This record gives sequence, structure tokens and C-alpha cells, in this order.
Amino acid sequence: MSVPETGPLTALQPELLLELLLVALGVALLIRRIKLPYTIALVLAGLALGAIEVLPHGRILTPDLIFLVFLPPLLFEAAIHLPLRILSTVWKPVAFMATIGVAIATVLTGYAVAWVAVIPLTAGLLFGVMVAATDPVSVIALLKEMRVNRRLSVLIEAESLFNDGFAAALYHVLLAIALGTAQFSLTHLGYDLGKEVLGGVLVGLAIGYAVSAIMERIDDHLLEITLTTIAAWGSFALSDRLHVSGVMAVIAAGVVIGRSEMHSMSPTTRAAVRSFWDYITFLVNSLLFVMIGLEVTIPKLVGHWRAILLGFLVLVLARGISVLIAGLVAGRSRRERVPASWQGLLVWGGLRGSLGMALVLAIPPEFALREQLVHMTFGVVVVSLLLQGLTVGPLVKALGLSVGRSVSQEYGRLTAMLIGKRMASEELDRLAHQGAISPALAATLNEETRTDMDRIEARIEQLHLEDEELSAEQRHQAVTRMLYAERLGVDEAMRSGILSEEAAKEMRDALETRLEELEIAHTESATDE
Repeated sequence: MSVPETGPLTALQPELLLELLLVALGVALLIRRIKLPYTIALVLAGLALGAIEVLPHGRILTPDLIFLVFLPPLLFEAAIHLPLRILSTVWKPVAFMATIGVAIATVLTGYAVAWVAVIPLTAGLLFGVMVAATDPVSVIALLKEMRVNRRLSVLIEAESLFNDGFAAALYHVLLAIALGTAQFSLTHLGYDLGKEVLGGVLVGLAIGYAVSAIMERIDDHLLEITLTTIAAWGSFALSDRLHVSGVMAVIAAGVVIGRSEMHSMSPTTRAAVRSFWDYITFLVNSLLFVMIGLEVTIPKLVGHWRAILLGFLVLVLARGISVLIAGLVAGRSRRERVPASWQGLLVWGGLRGSLGMALVLAIPPEFALREQLVHMTFGVVVVSLLLQGLTVGPLVKALGLSVGRSVSQEYGRLTAMLIGKRMASEELDRLAHQGAISPALAATLNEETRTDMDRIEARIEQLHLEDEELSAEQRHQAVTRMLYAERLGVDEAMRSGILSEEAAKEMRDALETRLEELEIAHTESATDE
């Protein structure tokens, strides 16, 4: 979608940026002691700081800041991490909820809010589409921590990605109708929506494949990080120039690059690239959610409490309808079904977030109802983040979707201890070899270390025996890494001239088939839990 001209990029000055980062750091340290999702804690911190006016209140977030700075890295990072093999088992409910589901939420919420707030239907529908897209950043983090089924996590994350793109494209069309620059008709709506979505996808695919082709010819983590950075922000900027969906472009580029990174990057480069994007998204999320809290003016939200409350309730109702139908669309096969417990989490875990705020701030100032829509949208986002975000954890436990968080944590702690002991043993050998300590002392300390390692290894083996899922997960990860290593070996042999390109392609295809079969079997096993 095209980003309206709004003057300066942002009011975020260096001093304020430093203050926000200090707030984010303080929150991150605090939640290590209290059980609270990080993003929710950031919003609460922003609300508190805004109420006591310690930091500047309001007019920090701008459309340019959210669209051109914040959204591209968030979308791109999620897209490159999207596992396409697991996505292939949930694409039906994802496709339904990201399109028809968004439309259902837009229409139901739009009509309800237009009635209670006494505003034109076009403005109501515009509000509906702005709050229709989900943004469950904190939910995804919580699900990973609680070891929720990987297929369920992918379903939630993929749906939030693609419904962002569809909602942004639909918003652009409805905004033109609300502003009176376009006439409403199903033909016009379908044409403009198709142009936005398909145009953005084509731009993203072109940039994604171009960047992937360049990365296949180099092996330099700094250059490849730069290329992915260009892909993330460049795909959005180019789409904006072409008046197509920048959100869809970033998603498409990220999916292509994430799909090809196993072919084009060495393990070291891949780790560097992913670490870079992990940090960027942590930084952006930290700033964004604090600023959401700072942006909200509680007294003004209270003035629109009826529309905010009704909007939120209708959104949950619309979400329930969409999820119920999506469960039927998914089918009954073990590989594709969406169990009832998953549907419960999908309904309540569909938080609203940054995209809705970006869309409402992008409404031109001359639109008469802009301020009212801003307060209503911000209100629904804050209610969703706080009410749903704070209760998702207990819901996961109540639905029985957590599969051994304590065992997982214990396994991680023991593994880290074992790695540390092995490194300590290697350091003792190095010191003895250099003459820094006597061989007798090294032998004594190594014996003590070996005893500790035997004890840790025995406990790890016991965990594998006690938790069949943990053992199966470890085997799955090990075999997957072995197959990826084989594929990298095939690529290296082809580059060295040992294998012909035709033979290398045949071997890669065979390895891809094995990887796909492994992932499908693992997904079916996890679904049966």
C-alpha cells in the first residue's frame, strides 16, 4: 500500500531513543523475576510513564515510522523463519483466516461500531479492517517457551503474517472509498484488492529471488546481512513507489530468502544473519510497544469506551466464527486437522497490535473522523494486548497444550552444564600442554570434571527415557541437521567440480524428499499428542 506523505520521518530524537531503550532494558530485567510477557510489560511501562509524563506523551508514533522503519523488519524476520514444510500442513486454515476471516471481522465489526458510535458505515468498515489483522508477537514467544506443538505455532504465526498483508491491502481500498476518491462496487473492490496483493507479491518474489541469486555466489556474512537488509526495506520502498502492497512484498521476499538460505549460506553465515535479525526484531519490538503505551491517552479512550468494548467483543465473536469454519476447511486427516483445543487458543490468541495502529495513523488529517478512529483503534489494541495477552498463558495450560515445559527447561540446563564441563576439560588440557599447570593437577581436575560429566549425561539419558516426546524431538533435530549437512556437502562438491550440476540436482532433490518426509512424519506425530 502507498504510505501517505506525513512530513518528517519521525519525532524520535536520539535522546528519546536512548530513554526508550533504557526503559526496554529495565523491563527486560524486571520480567526475569515476574511472570509477564515481555511485550505486555512494555505496554504497561509505556502507559505508566505516559500517565506521570516522565517521557513525551503522544505524537511519537507516525505512519512513516511504523511503515518504513518498524514493520519491514518485523514482517521480514517472521517470514524468513517460516518453515514451509510445516506450513504445507496448515495452509488451508491459514488461507481462509487470512482472507475470508479478515473480511468477516471487517464487516461484523464495521457494522456494529457504525451503529453504536453513530458514524457512517464506510468509517465503520475502515475501523473494522484496521483492527481485523492479528499481531500475536507476545503469544508466539510464550508458545515457544511453553513448548507448544510446533505446527500450532506455525499456524498462528503464518496466519498473522498473511492476514497483515490482506488487511493492509483491503484498508487501502476502503480508505479510498471513505475519502470519496473511489466508488464502492464489488468489481472495483476486487480489482483494486487483487492489484494490491498480487502486485506486492510479484515485487517481493522478484527481489527475493534476485537477492538469493547473489547470495549463492558469495560467502561473506557482512555482505549477506546487507543484502537481506536491502531486501526487507527495499521491497517495501519499491512497492510503495509502484502503489502496491508493501506488506505483501516484504513477506514474499522473506519467504523466498528463508527458503533458499539453506542452499546459499554456509552454517556460519546463516547463524550470523539470523542473529542479526533476531536482534533487530527485539530492538524494534522493544521500542514499538513502549511507544504504544506512551501514545495512548486514557481519558480520551474512556470517552469512546462503548465503541472500544463493542469492537473488541465483536472481533472475538468474528474470530470464533472464522476459526470454527477454518477448522472444517482444514479437513480431518491427521496431517491437516485443527483440534478443538487448538481452535480455542486461535480464538483467544488473536491479539491486535502494531499494524492497526500504523493503518489508523496513516489516515489523512483531512478525514473528519480521523481522531475518533485513532482513539477507538488504540483502545481496541490496548484492551486486546492486556486482556488477551495476560490470559493466554493460563489458557494454554487449561487446554492442555503445554507439553512439558519443566522437562524442557531441565534438559536445556543440563545440556548447557555439559557443554561447560567439556569446555573446562579442554581448557585444562591446553593449560597442561603449555606448562601453566602440572600434569598431575590437570589429571586430578579432569577426573573430577569427568565424574560431573558422567552424572549429567546419566540425568540427560534418564530424561530421554522419561519423556518420549523429548527424545523424539532430539532425534528429529539431529537427523534434520544431518540431512542439511549432506546437502551443503553436495553443493560444495558441485562447486569444486567433483559433481556435475545435473548429478548435484538429483542428489539435492532426493535429500529434499527425505527432509519433507521427515517433517511430515514429525508433524503427524506431534499432532497426535
